[in-house]
Amino acid sequence: MTSLLTFARRAGITAACLLATQAQAATVALSNITGAWFNPDPAAVITSNTGADTANAQIRWAASGYDFLAAADTSVVVPPSPSATFNVANFQHVNQPVGAAITSVSLRIMADIEVDGFSVGTKSFFFDFLHDETPNGDDPCAYGGANGSGVNINGCADRVSVAFSDASESFLIGSDLYTVNIIGFLAGGGLVTDFLTAELATNTAALVANVTLRSDLTVPEPGSLALVGFSLAALGAMRRRRQQARA
Repeated sequence: MTSLLTFARRAGITAACLLATQAQAATVALSNITGAWFNPDPAAVITSNTGADTANAQIRWAASGYDFLAAADTSVVVPPSPSATFNVANFQHVNQPVGAAITSVSLRIMADIEVDGFSVGTKSFFFDFLHDETPNGDDPCAYGGANGSGVNINGCADRVSVAFSDASESFLIGSDLYTVNIIGFLAGGGLVTDFLTAELATNTAALVANVTLRSDLTVPEPGSLALVGFSLAALGAMRRRRQQARA
């Protein structure tokens, strides 16, 4: 029992040291940011898709469409996770009356990633944009209230939302995997998850992102805690043996 307790204590100390090492701050720099639109649904309505993997990527259905305008190089510090937010690009919805529109489209953002000045390569991060093209003449409108006022001044506004895709790549800092995540749109002076876009206008919002632990965006199973878990399991086994010996 003494040897088991000693082992558990040593394992706990080792795990604590490992976690402390991983908690050291690192600077993550993103440069040469580009974008590309792909996988529109339905594909038949697309009239053009230009500027793939460039700083200015565009996709159009009739006179409407999306623009991706890459932001300047930037850097953040992790941990904490998520990091401070930053603008990864400007997003534009050119909103004109159309007969048919997309319901969704995907965006690939590529960037050169450095961690504390050392390159970890060019990484791709994927996001799914959902598009709700509302009937312009509804009153009240689906979003934003009455037709003819506010965001619905020229007819009912459309809604755009964005979600992280698990296809995104990761990069290693210490023994933890991090990735880039878009958390919403900076529009009207505030951060929103749903961007309401006025008809007959080019609507612009910053795509707000952060650097976050990959485990926070998928099923959490942080390998850094495995040793701590093993140590706790060993202590639990020792307690059970003591109870059985007393019985």
